[in-house]
Amino acid sequence: MLVFSAAAFADKGTPSGEGMNWADNPDVTFYWIDPGGTVLSGTPPISDQIYEAVFPGGFTFNFYGQNFDRVYVSTNGFITFNNITEAYPVNDNLAANQTPDSLLAIFWDDIRLPAGLPPSRVFAQTLGFAPFRKFVITFDNLELMDNGGGDGPVRCQIMLYESSNIIKYQYLDLTTDPVINNLERGGSASIGLRYPGDNLIYSVNTPVLNDETAILF
Repeated sequence: MLVFSAAAFADKGTPSGEGMNWADNPDVTFYWIDPGGTVLSGTPPISDQIYEAVFPGGFTFNFYGQNFDRVYVSTNGFITFNNITEAYPVNDNLAANQTPDSLLAIFWDDIRLPAGLPPSRVFAQTLGFAPFRKFVITFDNLELMDNGGGDGPVRCQIMLYESSNIIKYQYLDLTTDPVINNLERGGSASIGLRYPGDNLIYSVNTPVLNDETAILF
């Protein structure tokens, strides 16, 4: 349960021009939500796909002053609030005024959902009761393609909190060897958010993530 406001708590990074900021462990508690709800993705192997995930009735999320009732999920580790027609497998530095906009990049990289076990899927689910529900997008068992595939699995999730409009990123399982496999720790990924005219970077192409990392915006 979150009992604080993002404005009062997310203050560890350098604020964006619009005053957005972030905080992470140990100031943010990691609490993994088991994947459930709607399976957005089809049968693997899957790459470069986009899925629409509609919030439940009455649930809106305010992002930079605009209310949204759905998100668009790219299998390349990000979601947007505005509809896109490309899955954008090549990440960038999250600079403002680039596309895709209205972007929440939890692990933006060239990623696919491989066939085989454990199952690789993208989930959307709603938990709690109005007006304090949370909408959770889980990327489960992703495979990184930077070395031709095989790196992973990566398990992470984006949580959108109703009313408070807090954004939380969580990373359950990144790598069995955090020293050797820097790609799974974000070594070729963009992590942060952007909106037309503003952006907030947690990391770009830097291996800063660990298992059970939690980031609050």
